[in-house]
Amino acid sequence: MVNKYFVQVETGMKKNDVIGGPIYGNEASNEVVGRITDYIPKTGFIKIELIQAMDYKNLIRFGIPLSSIIFNNRA
Repeated sequence: MVNKYFVQVETGMKKNDVIGGPIYGNEASNEVVGRITDYIPKTGFIKIELIQAMDYKNLIRFGIPLSSIIFNNRA
């Protein structure tokens, strides 16, 4: 299961405006599935923390590259 991933978006936005922003399940839904927890203005990378753990296969289906997914490490 996955609860975080990162993607690259546009650069130069104000970090304080981006942090805490919602991530919606899909374009037709108002369901919030995650929040932005970090943003690097210079590179445009944002880290998204999901509200509920999700299977990585769903994220790949939505277009998130496997290299951008942060897996939960459990012993």
